[in-house]
Amino acid sequence: MAGSFSASRIDVSGWTNYSPVTLSFWFNLTSPLKDPERLVGSDDNWEVRVTQDWTPGSPRVANELFASTTQTPPAYSTTVVAANTLYFVVASATYNVSSALYINGVLESTGTCVDNPTGTTFSIGGSSWAPLSSGLNGTVDDVRVYNRILTADEIATMYACKGTDGDTNGLVDRWLMDEGAEGNTMTGTGSVKNMVDGGANGTPNGTPAYIGSFIKKRRMTTWQ
Repeated sequence: MAGSFSASRIDVSGWTNYSPVTLSFWFNLTSPLKDPERLVGSDDNWEVRVTQDWTPGSPRVANELFASTTQTPPAYSTTVVAANTLYFVVASATYNVSSALYINGVLESTGTCVDNPTGTTFSIGGSSWAPLSSGLNGTVDDVRVYNRILTADEIATMYACKGTDGDTNGLVDRWLMDEGAEGNTMTGTGSVKNMVDGGANGTPNGTPAYIGSFIKKRRMTTWQ
């Protein structure tokens, strides 16, 4: 299963903004696109979003991990995001050093990081500091957090394997969002469970729902 979002998100409290860090996830936005669409993150300096505010006049994925609020994102995609299209995003960063952004297994941008975020709640489908209305309209699946920088070969393998790669080296959190039946609303504390250590379960904010996915119990099917 995956998570379907519209003016909703999943919040994970007690969060630490890792450095170095790699975030990976799949997303599919519905039409029409809005600006911004916050995908995952903990605050304005530590998030990944689709925006054309900072980027060159068209909706692109922005890696804003350890990003200053007064400058363009350290890294953003050359790929222009379209509605109803599946993307695999990998965003990595080391505070005060460097950042990178991969789309569909390919490195698209690099940059430097200049800010230290303060967020303590990690969110899927938005950012905890922002209104629910600034979150995404669409679907997110297989969200992972690594406490290291993944290599280009590892990222290419993850994209090719569609969630069955089994790369657990440095994996500190993973949310498959497969606890409920398709069409059910996510409800209750811990309804979205961390598949690594079980200690970072998510709490729905709004009414995200479970939806069919290309990953069902880590088996590849088709995006629904």
